[in-house]
Amino acid sequence: MSEDMREIGERIKSRMPEGMTQQSLAEAMEMTPDALSRMLNGKRGITMTELGKAAEVLGASAHWLVTGHKDPYAMRFAARHTYDFDTHRHINEGREKDREVLDHIAEVYRAAHGSLRASSVVLPKTAKQMREALGDGFVNDFAARVKEVLDVDVMKRSGLSTDYSLCIVGRRVVVLNKQFWARTTWSLAHELGHLVQGHLDRDGDIAGEADEKQANAFAAELLLPEKWMRNFNWPALTRADVARMVWEAKVSAAAMRVRIETLRLKASDEVREALELTTPKLLTLARTSAAERYRDVFVPDWSPTVIAALLEETEKGNADPMLTSRVLGVPVDDIDFPEPPSEEEMVERYERTMLDRRRRDDGAGESAL
Repeated sequence: MSEDMREIGERIKSRMPEGMTQQSLAEAMEMTPDALSRMLNGKRGITMTELGKAAEVLGASAHWLVTGHKDPYAMRFAARHTYDFDTHRHINEGREKDREVLDHIAEVYRAAHGSLRASSVVLPKTAKQMREALGDGFVNDFAARVKEVLDVDVMKRSGLSTDYSLCIVGRRVVVLNKQFWARTTWSLAHELGHLVQGHLDRDGDIAGEADEKQANAFAAELLLPEKWMRNFNWPALTRADVARMVWEAKVSAAAMRVRIETLRLKASDEVREALELTTPKLLTLARTSAAERYRDVFVPDWSPTVIAALLEETEKGNADPMLTSRVLGVPVDDIDFPEPPSEEEMVERYERTMLDRRRRDDGAGESAL
């Protein structure tokens, strides 16, 4: 067999998770162990059906398995998972339902691809570097700073069970569920953690247990840096003090409580009891108004970058105007796009093409004489 087949086999083996045997992979791919072994060692070809099965079972793209290169049109994504106290693992129970929303977002980015430039900013590698890049007070307009400084598209979408970071046609995207602002702040920091630490370098939903812990640690250090937290005399702090800290950091009471526990800070009983309150109730102690406590952080439904590119592709006749109509929420008649050619124009184009072809053939014949 060719070297190409051996390389495909090596890529398949490289994606087998720890604990998966060739026997279990063969069963999942509906192959005999002998056939799989020969295929993995380059002594047998692979059918399209088997390739599709391997991609599905291993969470890889068929394009990557065949070529060794990322599929530019594949969507790679990671989610903010929920901690399951029964299994002591991070889970994403809404993944299958959320995939419909994510696939629609990917469809729009693919349609706009011709007029989209890839995200080119090199992301800061540490939480400290990220804070410096985003600038003082970044949490007050977090999404806007992320877009402006990092060239990461940030959008908000209803119907999701959690928050996601995506890579699609070269663009980095964070999709936030419509939630209370304190969760939005933490989720955006968490998804930046996935992007910064390279968790989206493989196809599919690839964030594992270790990835989730790293993303959470990044978010904690970005929003509640250890140096800042240790600056305070925790035994002497009051409920009002910690309420003001929560408001300044734009995090939830629960996030502050977990950070205190993680850093083993000696907070007073008064502070610990205050952090058991809901975030809005705690913030009444910081003398914030109801409007501030229940504010809606502005995050657009779609990034202006992809909308501008989609409109440009639609006007060129490269994107479906019906898709653009649904994205903008306007009648398709309000969309500017080229009219399809009439039957007469199609006939005229065909005749012109055939005439040009005959002229080229005649010219080639004369040259040969």
